[in-house]
Amino acid sequence: MKNVVLLNYTGSESNWGCQATSNHLIDLIKKRPEISLEFIDIEYRVGFYRKLLNKIRMTLSFLIVHQQFTYFFSEVFKFLHALERDNLNKIKDCDILILNGEGSLHGFTSELIKFIQYLSYANKLGKEVITVNQSLYFDNKKAKKYLKEVYRYSSINFFREPISIENSESLNIKNAHLVPDAAFLNYYFNTDEIYSSLKLPSKYILVSGSILLTKDSQSFFSFIDKLKNHYKYPVIFLASCEADKALENIVKDYYQYDYYDNDDLDFRQVQKIIKESEFFISGRFHMNIFSACAGKIFIPFISNTKKMEGLVNLLDYPINPLDLNTLDIDQEFEHIQKIINERQVLESHISKKSKILVEKVERNYEKIF
Repeated sequence: MKNVVLLNYTGSESNWGCQATSNHLIDLIKKRPEISLEFIDIEYRVGFYRKLLNKIRMTLSFLIVHQQFTYFFSEVFKFLHALERDNLNKIKDCDILILNGEGSLHGFTSELIKFIQYLSYANKLGKEVITVNQSLYFDNKKAKKYLKEVYRYSSINFFREPISIENSESLNIKNAHLVPDAAFLNYYFNTDEIYSSLKLPSKYILVSGSILLTKDSQSFFSFIDKLKNHYKYPVIFLASCEADKALENIVKDYYQYDYYDNDDLDFRQVQKIIKESEFFISGRFHMNIFSACAGKIFIPFISNTKKMEGLVNLLDYPINPLDLNTLDIDQEFEHIQKIINERQVLESHISKKSKILVEKVERNYEKIF
């Protein structure tokens, strides 16, 4: 029996992408009956004492990045908080520690510091350390310094799109492999068998947000309205996370779009709604994966990292992500019209490509156990 600990389990989060990725990771790991699985989450909601200890850890880690130090700090820290003790005991008892990146590794954050500590601790104890679902970007020199430290302790690294693979080369990361996000397992969903109680129009334009989309993104909403008025279809807005939910009032009251969030849908139902839309416009990495898996054309727009460009590259997709800051509404409208007119060829392409990518995911996970 092999004991596996999944670090950064996000299946209980409200974000549909987090739900899909972690649930599919569990499916991939549990394919092998000889494996037992435990989880460590990233603790978004913690009390004052835990926050204080995390701040101390972050400060000390900034001053000293060294495996002996992080191991010593782990041994001390576990006596200060019961949850920390439980997490470290899980690592001590495991054979393999898997870090689910989920896009978290592109900035200098408390989560990143905890990841370094846990990976270092596991490596020091002789455990196999594997990182998966990674997007690798450097916000600044500090982030680059710590990210380089993360990969000192891992023996296998799965980066989910080509730009991150290129960035891994700049850090001289060994055993770096291009393995798509686990969310590509959505490809196997039969949307006809997914139940949804929502009463949707027969034809509609589907939209979701982005970390960069705000109430002041006038050009974006003008672009959506231009499409809405041209095709005479209603618009449905999907709120994938708290940033999207902040737009609820303006989306419903001012722009008169229909609105749904995680209170209405799970990630399987989201794929069904994408599949049944006329086309999908999104700045969300995982939501666009859902669209590709459903064989539905999507119009991406940029996020706070290069991961959307990386996804387009991965899919060999001929639509560059829109930049909300420089959006030329008339020019992009003509471009999108052309794409919609040629949708059959494009949708066939992304469906076939998604099949290739999900099979690549499965092959690579089979190799690590």
